[in-house]
Amino acid sequence: MRLNKKVFKSNNTKNEYIDYSEFLHTSNRSYSVNHKIRKGIGKVFSSFSIGLILRWFINDIFNVNVFIDYTHLLSICYYIGMACIIVIINEWFSYINIPNSE
Repeated sequence: MRLNKKVFKSNNTKNEYIDYSEFLHTSNRSYSVNHKIRKGIGKVFSSFSIGLILRWFINDIFNVNVFIDYTHLLSICYYIGMACIIVIINEWFSYINIPNSE
């Protein structure tokens, strides 16, 4: 069933239709809270996994501990790279739509 609402503008003689069906689905509070929690958990898990794997590779290949040697050039590049990766992950999760499993 498609829900449409007819809206008339005073300065326009055409009839315009606004589709409210997507707003009705996302206005359900439990859906939006669960959706935000799932996205948040996905962001944290993705950021943590990528950071842990990169940290392990840097420690194994270059023998630099990014927590202790924080003034090392490679550590600074790691933290700048992780900041960029976190922004990219945030934008990516904002772009994708995780379907509701209910």
